Amino acid sequence: MNKIICKTVLEHQDAFVPHLFTRNQVGVLNKYLQQTPLTPTEKAYLYSTIKRKIEALSLLREEFYVQGEGMIPKRVEEAKEILKGLHKGRAFISGSFLFKEEYQDIDIFIVGRKREQYQQGKKQFIFLTWSDLAKPIFFPSVSYCVSTFSLAEVKPDLRRTNFEELLLSYEVSINEIIENDDQKTLRYILNYYYINVQKRVLNSSVLDKELTLLISQPYQQKIAKVNALMKELLIASFSGRYLYTKMSDFIRTVRKLKEEYSTNNLDIYLSLAEGVKNESRISQAEA
Repeated sequence: MNKIICKTVLEHQDAFVPHLFTRNQVGVLNKYLQQTPLTPTEKAYLYSTIKRKIEALSLLREEFYVQGEGMIPKRVEEAKEILKGLHKGRAFISGSFLFKEEYQDIDIFIVGRKREQYQQGKKQFIFLTWSDLAKPIFFPSVSYCVSTFSLAEVKPDLRRTNFEELLLSYEVSINEIIENDDQKTLRYILNYYYINVQKRVLNSSVLDKELTLLISQPYQQKIAKVNALMKELLIASFSGRYLYTKMSDFIRTVRKLKEEYSTNNLDIYLSLAEGVKNESRISQAEA
């Protein structure tokens, strides 16, 4: 909730009670700001009735928060106008629309209780929950956006990613490179590489520049770079024993596929898997 609005309600509670808030609701709001533990009943009031009223009051302020540098001023103003028309308490616009003149698609994020995604013309609507904002897949957008509410409290969730999810993203990325597709999955790998290996969280603008630099490389260099990044990422994220087992299984699977298919991606997968497996064996021997 917008804490500035909450404080305003408390400072001028005589003007709000009983017209908009009850005395009990103001008391709950005060406990919330003071970070005093709430009872189950008070929590229910806070996150239903009180929250909806605060979000409605936030719309009247028409207050916007800009996170990040290098945005196109005209696009920032366009983003504000779009957000005004949404009439949503917590929403933000992020992505290339804010810093690339040629980019017309608009990524609109709306924070609520449900997860949903759909397209309306050039507008992509992404509904997500508050806890989703901290996830590595969304945090680059959170840290570079125009929003209707403060995102300063959101901190990235740096917990280790899922191995299968990471490996699948790698396979999709290699196929996108081979087929000269849009190669957007590389963004996911780059994001996790910087978080787990470089210990840095990039905002969407910087991440886009890194992705553009990688995509612009010649085919063979690009494949080699992706394999090198992935190798570092896996070794930094998982134990040697775990990787040795997982890579051994993956190598057997790929070799079995090679008996039926002769596609380029399988040799690329093997190159990575054998390199990671060898490093894992060395790390176990040294432990």
